[in-house]
Amino acid sequence: MYVNPDAVDAGPERGIIRVDWRVTNLTDAPIEVLETWLPHGRFFAERQALEPPLILLAGASAVVRRNVRYAAEPGEVVENAFLNLRVRFGGRLWRALARMRVQCALDGDVRLAVQALTVDQVGFAETVTQEGRR
Repeated sequence: MYVNPDAVDAGPERGIIRVDWRVTNLTDAPIEVLETWLPHGRFFAERQALEPPLILLAGASAVVRRNVRYAAEPGEVVENAFLNLRVRFGGRLWRALARMRVQCALDGDVRLAVQALTVDQVGFAETVTQEGRR
């Protein structure tokens, strides 16, 4: 899976921007995008289920559009903003986290850069302490 910002535009009201991300399926099997959310306090959008789910066939891409509450002044940078995607792949649920750097340029334009994408199976967690695994 590959996630990249596609467009950033003014939103329906002050403090809201409309962001398009292009999501590409790099696997040889379909991926269903079920839900999206952005949890950062300065780059935020609540959970939104995609009804119907967005189905990406092998090699296909599509745009996920969200209105995002964005709180930054020109020249400011918001680090560690995330686009979270809950997806189904191979009959299992996964969470993809696209970590971004969001910059409000001096001219007011918003620029996003995805810095990393991690994918983890939902429900799989392991606690590791200094002493070892629990």
